[in-house]
Amino acid sequence: MFHRGYRPAGAEAHWATFEFMQLAVEGPFKKSVSYFDRVREKRHRTIYDEAGLITEKEATELLKRAREFLSYIEGKLKE
Repeated sequence: MFHRGYRPAGAEAHWATFEFMQLAVEGPFKKSVSYFDRVREKRHRTIYDEAGLITEKEATELLKRAREFLSYIEGKLKE
């Protein structure tokens, strides 16, 4: 997003970032964007409402998918 000159701001910055990513990514990574948004919401609930919602298995899966997504983004930036 920053690479293309966009800067999310204000109360809707997270929403704007995920909307941008849905438009910017291709193929199977669109599902990853939705997944990351759901995880973000769950993290928010865990921090502010109810501890213990995130399991070790979920954290491991998130880390795996985040690494894959990062590799995809790094490849796109090199293009």
